[in-house]
Amino acid sequence: MDEGQVRKRMEAAQQELALLGHRMDAIEAMRDQYDPTVYSTIFSSYRAAAAALDRDITRYGFDLQEGLRR
Repeated sequence: MDEGQVRKRMEAAQQELALLGHRMDAIEAMRDQYDPTVYSTIFSSYRAAAAALDRDITRYGFDLQEGLRR
């Protein structure tokens, strides 16, 4: 992957993480409308997805730093 592709993937992951954050906020705002088990399952899934995106963004950042050092 070249630097441009890494940057595009990083930007896409950042946008997806921001969208996921908005979804998590919406779920949190409607928390009382959900069965506690359903809420917990949904929120845990979103939290896991956010952690995975954060790891991807970090990895892309390291890839960019390494590419700039070469």
